Amino acid sequence: QTAGSICSLQFRGFGIGNLQPQLIMHDAIINPGSSGGPLVDENGCVIGINVMIYTPPTVGAKNVIGLAVPIDDVKFLLPRLKRGGRVNHQSVGLIGIGNSFNLHGSDLENLGVPLNKKGRPVKEGLIVIGIMPDSQAELSGLEVGDLIISCDGQRPKDLTDLFKMIYLKANEHDILKIEVERNGKILKFPLLLVDVTEKPAVSDL
Repeated sequence: QTAGSICSLQFRGFGIGNLQPQLIMHDAIINPGSSGGPLVDENGCVIGINVMIYTPPTVGAKNVIGLAVPIDDVKFLLPRLKRGGRVNHQSVGLIGIGNSFNLHGSDLENLGVPLNKKGRPVKEGLIVIGIMPDSQAELSGLEVGDLIISCDGQRPKDLTDLFKMIYLKANEHDILKIEVERNGKILKFPLLLVDVTEKPAVSDL
């Protein structure tokens, strides 16, 4: 058992392409083979499951940090683990999603996103910036520059939300209903989810 402090509740540094899960960052020592497991608070409540150690490139090998999956994320995966012993990962072929808040005006213009007089999108949100050829996303009619309005009726707040909706929560052969805005029009696309668990790692969702 080791002790430490929480450094961040919203660490994002690993994931599929630029769609990344939200992790808990802490400085409690994790030694491979002799520690890990649950991350508990001062009251003994489990708040996460340690999954890896990470050495930021600027701090050196002696200053590693621990990363844990939040317990709420673990809870919704437990039924799957109990049924099949593993969590399968789904893809629809999106190889790039950008948050308009983090994109420059020139990038947005190249994507065909409508801009206001200040050079910002008329509507802010998650924008499709890459689609895998012959994927479900391409076959359905999604296009680069589409602004994602909702997935199965829920609006993703950020990339982590979208990551959970597609990569973690959905099952193979499910139909994901994505609603986008394109040139001022609202369009709906049904996407068939494909299991990519056993396929070589690629940066797509």
